[in-house]
Amino acid sequence: MHFYVHMCTYTCKCAHLRTCFQMQRLWLEYVRDAGACCSKTFWKVFKAVQGQSVACRDKVMHAVKEIIPQDNCGRWPSTSRTLRAMVARQAGYFWDNVTVTRRIDLSAYNLPGCASVTFSFMDPVYIWIERCNALHSLGLPLEWDAGTLRHPDTGEEVHGAGIQYSEILRKASASIPSEGKIALFNVNWDGGGAGFGSQSAVPICVQVMNTNSMHTASVGLVGYLPYVEVSEGYKQHKDCKAARIHVLQVSPSSRARTCYCTCTSTCTCALLRAHVHIYTVVHTQSI
Repeated sequence: MHFYVHMCTYTCKCAHLRTCFQMQRLWLEYVRDAGACCSKTFWKVFKAVQGQSVACRDKVMHAVKEIIPQDNCGRWPSTSRTLRAMVARQAGYFWDNVTVTRRIDLSAYNLPGCASVTFSFMDPVYIWIERCNALHSLGLPLEWDAGTLRHPDTGEEVHGAGIQYSEILRKASASIPSEGKIALFNVNWDGGGAGFGSQSAVPICVQVMNTNSMHTASVGLVGYLPYVEVSEGYKQHKDCKAARIHVLQVSPSSRARTCYCTCTSTCTCALLRAHVHIYTVVHTQSI
């Protein structure tokens, strides 16, 4: 199952954001152009070693190139670096199309040497769709329709058996037209003690909630919380603490707003072989 988006008719004030239709079209064009860089035989070989280390891939690509007919060598890169360069020349850099950049003004906090922070993150809707496809490729079901589960003896309504029986999916489904489907997003961030040097890395992730699986494939990395760069002695200053709180409030909310701006009530998708409208429900949390 793939989320092929055919139409998007809403008006979005965030002109820099890509609609679902634009993202899908750009991806298909990128795949077409990237695929044309090399022969079909090369891609078959590359797919067989794609999950291996770069060193292993390079050895295989180089070894196979020496035994194939010479007329194919022009489309047969012998290293991963050469392959990336060929794709970049012919197809461009796709990730620029699904990357959003924000600037947070910190001038009001009078931080020495830090008037603002700039950070980039992946479009949450793109990551969500990509994760849905990953779950489907693993044979893990996705739930789109709300249901009611009742006790077999008493007839009393019961909960907890799955997301399809949840109040959030039922109430969200009741608020949209009958042909619509609810896309459940969970946006979360967690410092978790991860870090590098004296800086802490706070990953921000999007999770597909239209599933009852706890598989890691349901979660995709969107970006990292921006780091407020000040001297070690200034980190405990009240202005620095206030600035960090401001960044914490603005960054994840920007990602949540991007979900709403990129995929709203008039986005039509081909889903499960039928054209449906996708409506987003976003839940944010900090662990």
